[in-house]
Amino acid sequence: FNLRMRNLVEAAAYDRNEAMARLYLRSPRVRKWWRLRREYGYDPRFREIIDAMVREIESAELVARQTQEQQV
Repeated sequence: FNLRMRNLVEAAAYDRNEAMARLYLRSPRVRKWWRLRREYGYDPRFREIIDAMVREIESAELVARQTQEQQV
């Protein structure tokens, strides 16, 4: 994030890292870790990016669970 903000890394590399972070954040354990550590020195803009990813993932999981329950 910080390297991208300073134009020290290409957009493609940033996008790849973002995709990897999304994959990593699919783990409930990782999201729990993030909630515990998010206040420790991270740039507020970075926190917002990660928080948005977490919200998106958890929202999708909720929809999937509700859909699964309706099918039962």
